[in-house]
Amino acid sequence: SEATSGAGGAGAGADAPAAKQYKYYPKDFQPPAVKPLHLGLLVDVTGAQLQVTLHGTYRNDTSEPVTVVTLDCNSLEVLSVGVVEAGVAVDLEAKNFVEHTASFGAAADAAFEYNKADNKLAVTLPSPLAPGAQVVIRTVTNAVATEHILEGVYLDHQHGDPAEFPRNLMSQCQQYGFQRIAP
Repeated sequence: SEATSGAGGAGAGADAPAAKQYKYYPKDFQPPAVKPLHLGLLVDVTGAQLQVTLHGTYRNDTSEPVTVVTLDCNSLEVLSVGVVEAGVAVDLEAKNFVEHTASFGAAADAAFEYNKADNKLAVTLPSPLAPGAQVVIRTVTNAVATEHILEGVYLDHQHGDPAEFPRNLMSQCQQYGFQRIAP
């Protein structure tokens, strides 16, 4: 066996792994089994902390009933998770989001497990979600703005006197940023 040094170093063979140009590639993302159709957020900001209430409407896009919905959830404090009855289903063609959210009933607590090592929040549904059916999951979480991670919510750089020029909250809400705001 031939010893090689790090990628690109002396002795690197043709089969040595190439350095990644980007952090993520399309192949890193698989289509979700339970597809998000509508997300409604209520954000209460207190200093650098945000309490986020999310009503997420999801559709089972598999051919089998689903009993657990797994959401991305990174560095959040999960305060509560529930399932909400909706009298009106989301119709993406009609864009009936106002009627849909106006039809929400109270949330019934749902069992959940937050795996912080994998950044996953697994929500156990009270009954199986049939193929094509929709469910509304309500989560209440706390997020804290960071100083050094430019995903989710973060504080801008301090300029001048803090009393005269307070720092601003900034957000980065693409996939990896959003999971630091809400599941």
